[in-house]
Amino acid sequence: MKFLLAALLCATLPAVTMAAERPEGIAAAEAVAKAAFGTDCDMNGMPEVPMAEPDGKGYGHSVYSFSYKPDYDPNGPDVQVEVYQLFCGSGAYNRRG
Repeated sequence: MKFLLAALLCATLPAVTMAAERPEGIAAAEAVAKAAFGTDCDMNGMPEVPMAEPDGKGYGHSVYSFSYKPDYDPNGPDVQVEVYQLFCGSGAYNRRG
C-alpha cells in the first residue's frame, strides 16, 4: 500500500528540468563580463555555462525579468527589463597573507 501511494504521488509531481533554456542575450552578457573582469571571471573555463535551476540549487547563470514605471504617472507605460546574474567561477583557493 505504501509503495502504491508513493508511486501515485511521484506520478503527480511536475517534471523538473535540469536547467532552463539559454535566453537570447546571455552570450552578449557573458562577453561583456569576460571583457570587463578578464581572468577574474573565467566561468570555470566552461565553453557554455548552464542556466541555474529554477529552485536555485547548483550553479549557473540566472535571468530576472520585471517591469516598472519610470515616472510617477500610474497611467504611464511600463518599461520591461532583464537583469543577468552571471556565474563567474567557483572552487577552492589558497591565500597566503
